[in-house]
Amino acid sequence: MMNTKLLLTLGFLSAWTSAPVDAATVTLSFIERDVGVFGTVSGSVDTDDLIRGVPALATPGVTILPALGLINITGPSATSLDVYNGFGAGPSVPFGTPGTVVTATSNTGDSFAFSNPFGTVDIRLDQGYTSLNPIQAAFQFDGATLADLGLSVGTTNISFTGDNTLQIVASVEAVTPVPLPASVLMLLMGVGAIRAMGSARKA
Repeated sequence: MMNTKLLLTLGFLSAWTSAPVDAATVTLSFIERDVGVFGTVSGSVDTDDLIRGVPALATPGVTILPALGLINITGPSATSLDVYNGFGAGPSVPFGTPGTVVTATSNTGDSFAFSNPFGTVDIRLDQGYTSLNPIQAAFQFDGATLADLGLSVGTTNISFTGDNTLQIVASVEAVTPVPLPASVLMLLMGVGAIRAMGSARKA
C-alpha cells in the first residue's frame, strides 16, 4: 500500500502543476517538514536537440548526490530508461554539498535522472518518453533534513542543450500555530467567569 504522506504529496503536486509551466523546464522541489523531506518533480524535457544513447536498465528508487550534480529518480514500474548523454560539456555544476542521506524512503510517478559530475550532462527518462510530455513524480526521505541531503534553502537553475532548464528548489515548511476553535475559546471564557464568580462569593 502506498504511503499516505506520499499520496498527499502527489495530490499537492497535481494541484500545483495545474498552473502553466515553462516548456522544457523540469522543477525539483524539496520541502523540509517536521517528519522528513518531501520532494516533487514536474515539467518536461525537450529531447529534439539531445543525442540518444544506449538504453539503460532501470533500478527503481531515488538517489541524490548534490555535490556531484546528480539526481536519479526512477519510477517504481520502470524497467528500462531512454538515455541522452554526451552533451552540454562545461564545468561541473554541483547544487549542494555531500550529505549523509542519499536514498529516499519511497517514491512514485515518472522517472527523471540528471547528472553532471564532470561537465557532461546525462539525462535519463522513461522508455518511450515523447519530447515535452509532462513528467510528474513524488518522493520522500523520512526523518531527514535538507542538511542531511546536502541541500540549502534556495533555488538553483541549470541550463543545458537546447532550451532545457533544470530548476532545483529547496525550502523549509513554516509551522503555523493552529488557532483554537471559537467554541473552545467560549468554553474557556465561561469557565473563567464561573471561577471569578465563585471567588467573589467566598469573599
